[in-house]
Amino acid sequence: MDEAAFSGLIERCYDTAFDTQEEWSSLLESIADGFGGFGANLLRMRRAAPLVHYTRSLSAFVPVYEAHWHAHDLFLNYAMEHRLGAGLHVDTDYLPAEIRARDPFYQEFRRPQGVSSILSFVATPPEGGMVAINIQRRLDAEHVAARERSSFALLGRHLDRAIALGARAAASDALARTLGDELAGFDCAVAVLSEGQRLLRSNALLHDLGPDGVAVRAGRLVCSQPQAQATLDTFLRRLGGSDVLSTSDDVVALARPGSALPLLVRGVRLEARVADRRLGTPERALLLLFLRPDLPGYPGLEPILMKLGLTPGQARYALAIGAGHSAREAAALFEVTEETARTMLKQVYQRLGIHRQSELARLIAAVAPFRR
Repeated sequence: MDEAAFSGLIERCYDTAFDTQEEWSSLLESIADGFGGFGANLLRMRRAAPLVHYTRSLSAFVPVYEAHWHAHDLFLNYAMEHRLGAGLHVDTDYLPAEIRARDPFYQEFRRPQGVSSILSFVATPPEGGMVAINIQRRLDAEHVAARERSSFALLGRHLDRAIALGARAAASDALARTLGDELAGFDCAVAVLSEGQRLLRSNALLHDLGPDGVAVRAGRLVCSQPQAQATLDTFLRRLGGSDVLSTSDDVVALARPGSALPLLVRGVRLEARVADRRLGTPERALLLLFLRPDLPGYPGLEPILMKLGLTPGQARYALAIGAGHSAREAAALFEVTEETARTMLKQVYQRLGIHRQSELARLIAAVAPFRR
């Protein structure tokens, strides 16, 4: 699959999750075609009636699967019994060929359909449980190459995020017609910006971020610290750009005045068709979610940094610098001399194998995914 087609699939993941008129079966058909599949399905990992959506190519087999074979689905049973976690999985990695060759589900149900291996991505939606998007590979495409695994894992992460954000947007009122009506249901500050970074919608919590260094002025988001403003502006320009393949920069850490713990911001771009239907504005938009340290879902960043080799003191200092504080500001935060602060900075860089503050900021964003 070429880059343009893959980019289009990623955009359709968000369109489908946010747009009730978008057909899941159509998206699954395109995903299956791009990854050597006879068909694809989306199912809940549970014993009873697991199928949620599936491609037309599988529709003839769904009744017998739901009536009989789902109870004998070897890979589904294995995944549930061994509690396979979120992420990429391929059935052939867990079920040896000799087991599949003797198994009725594979030989009596799957093989006559012309399907072989299962390429799967498991996600954890916010309402609980686990769902899996499964590509039913053709007989001539049983082996899943490393590049295909990497591409499908990337697509799966985008789909996971799209489902989570779509569910949160719809959670406050299932009958709401606009995203603006739903923002009050979020438990964190939310802002929807135009491509020109004008504020289109927000909830009340956004206006409580003053102590965290973010305010709304003249219809725009403004940070109290110049470095945080520069970081946010760069993040928004990148988020609104044409590259939808990268997942490393959808979270950014902003320095909070007087605190080593950053304000975390996650961003998702909404395509024009979705923004028009849900916001009433015929242009692309940016959805931002702000997570403060006092919220229960704020990730424990210090333990993660300590696992990377930092001491507790170095981890706290790394958070301050990575969020955008200067060495002088960090020295004031921790009540040490600026010389001591710069020595600590050198130790952090050496242990993490990095050389610049921007690299540390990207590392902080990488270890701070939203799990709420």
